[in-house]
Amino acid sequence: MKTQKQERTRPLKTQARRRSTNNSTKRTKGSLEIVTYHAVVSCAPLLKDWCFLTARKFERQMEFLHRIGCDVMPLADAADRLVSGQLTRRTIAITFDDGYMNNITNALPILERYGFPATIFLVSELVGLKTALWPNRILAAIANSERSHIDFRGHTMKMGNVKERIHASRKLQTLVKADSGDDPQAAVEEIERACGTCINPKFSADHDFAVMDASTIRASVAGGLIDFGAHSMTHPILSKVSDRRLKSEIQNSIKSVEELTGVPCRLFAYPNGGPDDFDDRAVGFLRETNVDYAVTTVQAQNKMASDSYRLSRWNVGGESSIAGFATKILCSGFISRISQ
Repeated sequence: MKTQKQERTRPLKTQARRRSTNNSTKRTKGSLEIVTYHAVVSCAPLLKDWCFLTARKFERQMEFLHRIGCDVMPLADAADRLVSGQLTRRTIAITFDDGYMNNITNALPILERYGFPATIFLVSELVGLKTALWPNRILAAIANSERSHIDFRGHTMKMGNVKERIHASRKLQTLVKADSGDDPQAAVEEIERACGTCINPKFSADHDFAVMDASTIRASVAGGLIDFGAHSMTHPILSKVSDRRLKSEIQNSIKSVEELTGVPCRLFAYPNGGPDDFDDRAVGFLRETNVDYAVTTVQAQNKMASDSYRLSRWNVGGESSIAGFATKILCSGFISRISQ
């Protein structure tokens, strides 16, 4: 049963889409740039990983957005204005994938200084469990292994030094994404055994890999700057799972976010989010839910004609420089055109 808020929201969205369709030759001057982050850590990890950005770099990026005077809005509000043609200038929406605790302990104080709202996409099954997302379990196994190499499904990777371990972690994550099918967890356990490390280890709340718990989520909602969206239950590659698993991952994660936050879940982020990581099945099923917008990790600028269930985002990670970040924000339209 839809809540009163849902009943109010969806007609507005429908009207916005109708206006967008009827005025297909008219284009808003504004654009929506959605930025993707993952973890925001106090210091760079020894084994570098794209998903881990230092708080110092994050602060510089937020300072840049403040300095150039962009409108920074909650994602759902910005998307509503985008599809209705009400954006009159470049608008930024800040998002975080996976629900790391450090989004609150490290990133939120910086966001508060600038008054910037943000959306966090939760991997619902991990909330409060003290375990880690499966790519981080691979990173932990490689970092903690005492072995000089690892054999995994016909692939041998050296682990004699930091550079080799970084390469091994990246290659293993790629292999699991490509070959794990419905169950990446089994492949990750195989890697943990091959490394001689703990199976599915637990992490304290102050660890870089720690995921939020329910009380932190509720407190964040009450604070007013943070809202939440769904990011599946277990972070599988949705294009590789069965129809039944796909519906379960999407439907149950939406329900979980609504129970955790007490408000309707209007937003979904595809796990991994690349063009081959989700398919028409996922898009079609989302259209049948109360979700209004879904985001990818395909890098491009969003305009009024953009598909609400395939919104693009600019990906920012640990190796992103302030110059690279500024280029994405200031030159997004040009980058989008030459990438097509």
